[in-house]
Amino acid sequence: MDIGADYIGGDLIKFFNSIEDKNFIFSVDDFFLIRDVNIELLDFIEKEINDVGRFSLTDQVSNKPHTIIKEHNGFNVIEMSQHAEYRKSAVWSMWSKDYFLKYFKDNMNLWQWELDTTCQGDNHTVIGTTGKYVVQSCHLYKQGKLKSDWYKDSESSDTMFDTDRTVISNMLSI
Repeated sequence: MDIGADYIGGDLIKFFNSIEDKNFIFSVDDFFLIRDVNIELLDFIEKEINDVGRFSLTDQVSNKPHTIIKEHNGFNVIEMSQHAEYRKSAVWSMWSKDYFLKYFKDNMNLWQWELDTTCQGDNHTVIGTTGKYVVQSCHLYKQGKLKSDWYKDSESSDTMFDTDRTVISNMLSI
């Protein structure tokens, strides 16, 4: 039973504690994909996920303080600074279950969880890429309200294809 956004922490804790997986991909339902998933890069990330708290599947880490930890043909793997904001994020990421659950509380919503800074300096590794990403997505809602730029990539200047934008506009009746 859904008891509201302010209690999603408890719902997520209960769900993820009930599964055996040690790693999983998580995002929220208002981050629509605007391009195909880069399966080749996702396969690479799955091999690199060892001892990583979070691997951002978008460009979200690239616009935060970071260092390059591996250079590859066409992209770099980067590590987010220990003191950067949004080390925890509901944007598309592959997570270690232990790290994802470490900072959630039963009565915490996603916004509170993302803004909670107790993860800064915790020595867990948060990584991402520059130059190439697994997914590109748009963010439809912010704190319950449809964003005016809902069709734009949440981190870059790219936008949803026009035909997709029309379909979503019709779904949302806007």
